[in-house]
Amino acid sequence: MSSMFATCRNMTNIDLTPLNTANVTNMSDMFRYCESLTSVDLSLLNTASVTNISGMFECCYDLTSVDLTDLNTANVTHAFDMFRYCGVLASLDLSSFNTANMKYMGGMFEGCKSLTSLDVSHFDTSQVMGMSDMFRSCEKLTSLDVSNFNTANVTNMNAMFEGCKSLTSIDVSSFNTENVTDMVDMFCYNYHLTTIYAGSGWSTAAVTSSDNMFRGTQNIVGGMGTTYDVNHMDAEYARIDGGPQNPGYFSEKLDFVVGDVTSDGRLSIGDVSILIDMMLFGDTGGNAAADVNRDGIVNLSDLTALIDLLQGGGN
Repeated sequence: MSSMFATCRNMTNIDLTPLNTANVTNMSDMFRYCESLTSVDLSLLNTASVTNISGMFECCYDLTSVDLTDLNTANVTHAFDMFRYCGVLASLDLSSFNTANMKYMGGMFEGCKSLTSLDVSHFDTSQVMGMSDMFRSCEKLTSLDVSNFNTANVTNMNAMFEGCKSLTSIDVSSFNTENVTDMVDMFCYNYHLTTIYAGSGWSTAAVTSSDNMFRGTQNIVGGMGTTYDVNHMDAEYARIDGGPQNPGYFSEKLDFVVGDVTSDGRLSIGDVSILIDMMLFGDTGGNAAADVNRDGIVNLSDLTALIDLLQGGGN
């Protein structure tokens, strides 16, 4: 059924009730360029054998609702461009989506400019290899939870979050990017983005293309205070901020407050006192919060950094 109804530009509704799709494997581009279609009910379709839904609703410019409740995606491997340029689609219920076998999600939600929320927190992305343009130009999203994404097999993140103008933070702390080669435009033109959280799996070692990765993301601030620099818009600063000696635009995702060596959830003069005792008696092991400047060791510079935090209002 690939392209079965594609370019039916004036079709406003469609009744899929009579279709027996039990043996269908390909529904790619099925409704592509159905520009006047406002809603689609897929609840009666048997999609148990379908492996390809890429471009299924691409360029359905007037689509306001689509019922995906009973869409069986257990065997789907290709879902790229599925909702690309569905510009007036305001909501999308993906709670029933099974993504365990999906390999290509590039452009899946690109150009969905009216989406104000999108729950992909349950997505199993362990098999995915391509995520380029995945959320590109989702201009009204104010939050996006990708904190559980497994990206160990992903090689392409080109423009993945480009133009998500309403996001203020992005948490990629679960991302393993050791196989990613393309990060061009990945975070660019995110005017309100201030914080990107990253974890130990983040790496740019394999990246060969990263032009304009942060172009136009002028409000970004690293965890140690590094600010946007037009001379560093590629992957060079795509790392956890290490301060002036090792600047970066990312913030380390931690489950504790840096400098809170007393573990009471806040910074105070008590932390300074305990840190001094720890250094005097050489007992700094096992307290990750004591490494205030995040350089991997605990020494006098951490004490200085902690005092600076307190003077800056950290208490």
